[in-house]
Amino acid sequence: MKYLIVGLGNPGEKYKFTRHNIGHLVLDKLCSKLDVISHLEKNIGFFWEAYVYEHTFYLFKPLCFMNESGAYVAKALNKLNMSLDNLVVVHDDKDIPFGNIRFKFGGSSAGHRGVQSIINVIGKDFLRLRCGIGASYIENTAEFVLNNFMGDERKILNEFLEYAADAILYYTAEGLSNAMNCYNRKASKT
Repeated sequence: MKYLIVGLGNPGEKYKFTRHNIGHLVLDKLCSKLDVISHLEKNIGFFWEAYVYEHTFYLFKPLCFMNESGAYVAKALNKLNMSLDNLVVVHDDKDIPFGNIRFKFGGSSAGHRGVQSIINVIGKDFLRLRCGIGASYIENTAEFVLNNFMGDERKILNEFLEYAADAILYYTAEGLSNAMNCYNRKASKT
């Protein structure tokens, strides 16, 4: 089985450790857990390829800003000749407490512009791993998501990223229903 795992974020050092880039950070953590081969696909993004048991993982960071993600994800799917059935998009979610994750299949973007861009181009029937950044109480969400992790968040960020990367591996081994039962209802150790 082949999987395309997309980590959403913004390019460049300025955004590397911002809350909005948690998709990129989860992919970095997943790469550190796997034996990966990396390469840059010109005009699309960074790809890493890894083999886990009978699965092939294509880990992908689009070379675009978050709001333009749809076209780049479509190009990656086309390049790999893959269907939406094997797509996982990892992104930040302001409505989930920091350190918690939720698998979600289909539905709306809930205001996430990167996810909305993908829905606009390929439709809504794909799996997402929503990584909580706990901003539901924040009035200026745009400013909050573009700021770096702070204080207590930084202390537990590595554990959070490990938890999310493990959830992806669990999903590919055990299926969506089991992954949702295990990870959607249980807060991380953070």
